[in-house]
Amino acid sequence: MTEEELRKIIPEGVDANNTKLIEAVASYSDALEKYAKAQLDLKTALNSCANKGVTFPAVDAIRFRLPDIRKSITHKVHFVVDGERLDMYLQPSFFSDGRIGEVFMRADKQGSFVSGLIDGLSIILSLALQYGVPLDHIIEKLKNTQSGVVSVVSANPKFRRPKSVLDYLSYWLERATQIQRGTLKIGEAEPEEVKIDQSEG
Repeated sequence: MTEEELRKIIPEGVDANNTKLIEAVASYSDALEKYAKAQLDLKTALNSCANKGVTFPAVDAIRFRLPDIRKSITHKVHFVVDGERLDMYLQPSFFSDGRIGEVFMRADKQGSFVSGLIDGLSIILSLALQYGVPLDHIIEKLKNTQSGVVSVVSANPKFRRPKSVLDYLSYWLERATQIQRGTLKIGEAEPEEVKIDQSEG
């Protein structure tokens, strides 16, 4: 990784000209690459053993927590689920390199069964992301899941009728990543779509 690439992943407000900081970030990046390769080698070895009838206990994963101060994007969305309105806030937060590391969700029905499920889903999603589960895999599993009759007030025409709340969540996580990367601006509609009610949080 070049010095210019290292500077791009340093959080805003931090002195990017600090030599010791650059060295620390470079060391972290190198260690992360080795960790990723070691994970792949370990997975290959475990699969090879499993195919021969030998299994081993799971290896403890490393959890990467978000810093206390982090960027996030808040999206207020109004669902109609089986004829009943459900207002929710979806708020993904990001690591300094732009990856989503937490998904905070809150429903307007505090204390209800639905609210409890949503709180639990927020915790599970956030832990999965912090333990290294790729966001693309999560989106793939959530996309096109079906449950009840769902519509979204003020969403773009392409996505006013998702197959479920989870299906809509997968769509929004993709958009949030685009916004964080700068390929889509907050409040900017995709071609032939209307704006979504969203704000920076």
